[in-house]
Amino acid sequence: VLNNLQGQNYFAVLDESVKGVDLKGLITPYDSTIKAKFLDAVKNEYVIGGKSWDDTIASFKKAVKAEVSTLDVE
Repeated sequence: VLNNLQGQNYFAVLDESVKGVDLKGLITPYDSTIKAKFLDAVKNEYVIGGKSWDDTIASFKKAVKAEVSTLDVE
């Protein structure tokens, strides 16, 4: 791998680069729940169930709202 980067230590570059990443406000306590509901809807309703994409998204939003009632789901 180092030969592909002309001997550059990409871990050192990544370590230095990550110091500038600011995730404040980008990660929420609801992210894992929302992701799980999305993956579940896509798998079970869209891929397996054959529903339309619009119906799948509507079901996903409904599932999120049921799980986290304090969120404003649009």
